[in-house]
Amino acid sequence: MRPPRPLALILAVTALALVWPGAVVTMVSQPSDNPPFAIFVACFWTLVWYFWLFRIWVGGVMAIGLMVKAAIAIPAVLLLGQVALVVWSGFAVGPAQWAATGCAVLALLSGLALTRREVRRFSEAAAEAPAAPPGLLGASPSGQETSLFGCAMLVVAVVALIVVGVISNLAATEATGEYALMVAVGVVVVIGIGGYLWLRFRAARAARARTAAIRLAAARQAAPRSAPPSPDAGRSEAGGDDG
Repeated sequence: MRPPRPLALILAVTALALVWPGAVVTMVSQPSDNPPFAIFVACFWTLVWYFWLFRIWVGGVMAIGLMVKAAIAIPAVLLLGQVALVVWSGFAVGPAQWAATGCAVLALLSGLALTRREVRRFSEAAAEAPAAPPGLLGASPSGQETSLFGCAMLVVAVVALIVVGVISNLAATEATGEYALMVAVGVVVVIGIGGYLWLRFRAARAARARTAAIRLAAARQAAPRSAPPSPDAGRSEAGGDDG
């Protein structure tokens, strides 16, 4: 039986969901020569961040493991940088420093909460849970298929970055390279979503085929079999005919 979602995981996901808007505001408020590109980058990473949190919420083992590493290492570096900046500036602390420190501390506590034993048990139970029946978006593909698809998407992303780099070197302005990056990210996202849905629909077809085969085999086993006539019955019928 799958254990209930632990309180540490709920608090960690909630805190990380609240930390991200501050990072987005800081990202967008920076001076930029191409504001649409800055907004695009902020929207893209917002989608990545909250999808990551969704995977943590449902107990994804890899998502939780990566978040533990990121939420402990990155805030620790940011806190050391904030301390060094405050000391360098003569202990002049402004609202930006307080906000950055608060976000870093909140993220660090969230990462530590995700290391608790009950979170690990919940994640392991989620990984061992039986696969759900096919639904509107198909069924969950196997781990091997998902790994191969992830490797293929890495290759697609690298090729897209190479193409963007070539365009940026040949372009006359920096904005052309930024727009090329926006288009490349959109293409990679569309390929990723389409490929993952294709995997799910294929897994659903395979699951339905397995279910139909199991039901057919069960029906054949449950069907009554006609018993072959015994030799004694044949001899008795022959004796009756002779009489």
